[in-house]
Amino acid sequence: MIVIAILAALGFIAAIIALLIYNNLIRLLVRSESAWSDIEALLKMRHDMVPNLLETVKDYASD
Repeated sequence: MIVIAILAALGFIAAIIALLIYNNLIRLLVRSESAWSDIEALLKMRHDMVPNLLETVKDYASD
């Protein structure tokens, strides 16, 4: 009887630890996807600013 109670307690503890590890991995995945999304947004913003920069350089070069 005591052995069953100990095994049940160990199983419960193992399940809690597995749940905590899983939640941590999901949190890291979400943070990683968010960081890549931020990088993509910045790269798009830079790409969109190139024509404005070229136009500005042409204006100064023509003066």
